[in-house]
Amino acid sequence: MGFVALGEIPMEGGHAMAVKDKAMFTVELEKHQMAFLEEMMQHYDIPDTSKALRVLITYAMDPETERDRIFSDVRCFDCE
Repeated sequence: MGFVALGEIPMEGGHAMAVKDKAMFTVELEKHQMAFLEEMMQHYDIPDTSKALRVLITYAMDPETERDRIFSDVRCFDCE
């Protein structure tokens, strides 16, 4: 991990933001799943569906929130 000089940390509203380390991935979704992301994007004024998906993943990554509730039960609305 490299170091960033304080002057190089992106600022938003006077607060330091995390340095981004994004990469492009292809994710296969059902059409209704993509429609859900698009709906949430518009409803909550999220810039794009990629950001909407990142919001969901970030929420799921926090062990203090819903991680067990999200992943302990298998929910498959599209299983054959």
